[in-house]
Amino acid sequence: MNDNFENKNQDHPYNLQKAVERFESGYLANVLQLCEGDKKKTAELLGIQNRILEQKIRKYGIMI
Repeated sequence: MNDNFENKNQDHPYNLQKAVERFESGYLANVLQLCEGDKKKTAELLGIQNRILEQKIRKYGIMI
């Protein structure tokens, strides 16, 4: 495919990367709420490092 088509598709509602980001953002917010905002507990439950959780919270602008 040409680059012009691919660039236009980044904003398409069926863009896989955007769909994954929407899911991940909502999932993280739900688990954080379940853990009452305890980031250490959330990271442990998700099986990720605290640093990674912090990066994702900033990336998605999740409010705790």
